[in-house]
Formats: sequence, C-alpha cells, structure tokens
Amino acid sequence: MRLFPVWTVFRGNNSMLLSDAKALSSSAGLRRDPKLIELSQSQLEWVVGKNPFSQSLMYGEGYDYAPQYTAMSGDIAGSLPVGIQTSVNKDVPYWPFNNCYNYKEVWVQPSARWLWLMPDLCGPARVSGKVPADSTGILEFINKITEKVSAVELEKVRDEFYVELPEGQYCVKFNGHTKNITLLPGEDYFLDLYQFYNIQVENRELKDKELYLKLSVQTNCDLQLEVRSQNINFPNSRLDISPTDGKTIILEQNGYIVSEEAPWVLVLIPNGNHSELIEVYGL
Repeated sequence: MRLFPVWTVFRGNNSMLLSDAKALSSSAGLRRDPKLIELSQSQLEWVVGKNPFSQSLMYGEGYDYAPQYTAMSGDIAGSLPVGIQTSVNKDVPYWPFNNCYNYKEVWVQPSARWLWLMPDLCGPARVSGKVPADSTGILEFINKITEKVSAVELEKVRDEFYVELPEGQYCVKFNGHTKNITLLPGEDYFLDLYQFYNIQVENRELKDKELYLKLSVQTNCDLQLEVRSQNINFPNSRLDISPTDGKTIILEQNGYIVSEEAPWVLVLIPNGNHSELIEVYGL
C-alpha cells in the first residue's frame, strides 16, 4: 500500500490520515488500549509539526506555519489544507514552498476530521462512584507510568466521590484491596466500590495448539467471568467465583486453537462490565 495518495488524483493526505486516526481512537475505546490512543495522538502531532518538514500544517498553530491557498477568504486561524503530497509518483513526502492548490488549499474535510477526533483524545477521564456508608481511609489512584498518586479521603465525601485523572493505566487501592483499571481521555468511568475485584493474567503459554492460561483473582463479591473467543475453544463460557475474603486465588484454564493459520483472541468480561474487559490474543 502507498503511504501517500496518488499525485494525479489527490495531492495531500490530511483527510485520510485523520480518518485512520479516528478509526484507531474508536478501536482504542472498544479494546481499552491506551497504546492505540497514543498512536492516534501521533497523527495529530504529524499535522502540527512532527513531520519531515518540521512545519505545522494548521494555520496559526505551532511554528513555521505557512499561508494557505484560499480564493477569497484569506488566512483562517485553525484551518487545515489538503496536506503533504508526493512528488509525482514517488512514495515519499513532498511539501513545496509554493502557496498553491491543491496541497495547500483549505478544505472542510481535514478540519471536520480533526474536530471529530477531539472527543476521543482530549480532556481528562472523569471517575465517579458510590461510597459504602462505613468506608474510611483513602481511595488511591496510582498512575503506573508516572507513579503519581491521586487520593480521595472517603471520610470527607458523603455518598459519592468524583475525581478527574489523565488517561492511562492505574492501580487503585481501597481498604487493603487493589484493582487495575484503564482510563481513556474524556470518558466517564464508574468505579463500583461495592463490587471491588481485580483480575490479572499471570501467565499464558502456548504448546502446539493448546493454550494454558493462568489468572489471579481477588474479589469482595460474587464474580462472573464471561468468556468470549474467536478461533479458540474453551470448555467454559462462564466462570463463577465466590468472594475471596481478601486473598488472591489462582485460576487455570486450557483452550484449544482451531486453526493455526489465523490469529486467536480471548476476551474476559467481569460481571458484564465491558469497561474492565481483559483481552488475550496471539498467532
């Protein structure tokens, strides 16, 4: 596949690049994957200067932005042109200094796609939850990359808590229990302190066509793990787990790959909560 569009038909790639970034950000929401969010953000960074020409393509934003081609309206702050093109049929970036149609021509499409991306990539995650009446101590959110701790003193809140956090992966600590959660930018995330559980994949091993999966589970409630899979057969479609009384238990499950020629994927959904799904996949 070409990295850049065919020169004789469409001389810039902003619309396609930002459309692909939107597909990535939508996939990130479905798969709870911060790495896909980072990749989407990289596409925006390309547009505003992280490109081979170190030039922002958005007028009025960043450094070294250039005048854009508009027949009547003049330069518009925030506008985007058609985008970086190629030199005839060479599949490499080409960005002439000429202010000429149509690579530097202002179009509606790139700006519309930029705005389309903003709800997926901008703003903190908003985390809320109900607080049990007898709760004391501190609810901690520990960012796994920066190790920054955000704390909520439960004695100072009545029935509910609310906190805004940057996107990322967090370890949550509450009453001696821990829980791993993934927060995406701009989302509303409900953290249920009445049903506080933590599930981790400790080990996965593939031998021939058999997958050996080892899970560690800690829960203060009855837990149902719904098992969904593609190209892999598991003996159980649901796992029922009783409260572990603060202890961590180990679950081992075996699955069988149907076809070695295709990827396989396994998704575990705790108590019907898709925002905390666990995904295991391979080839």
